[in-house]
Amino acid sequence: MATDPKQTQATLAHHLQSFGQKSVDGILSDYTEASLIMTPNGPLKGLVEIRKFFTTFIETLPEG
Repeated sequence: MATDPKQTQATLAHHLQSFGQKSVDGILSDYTEASLIMTPNGPLKGLVEIRKFFTTFIETLPEG
């Protein structure tokens, strides 16, 4: 599967902007129900599991 570097860069920029805004909905807009994220605790598949992961992650970020 070939990837477009410009699309990858745009997706990463959006992802980071959403992190900065602490926007779980913004982050999730970069994923689909078929998305898979590998974490140290195992894989997460689908929007429900990914939402839970990023919600917890954002809640633990320090202010500022």
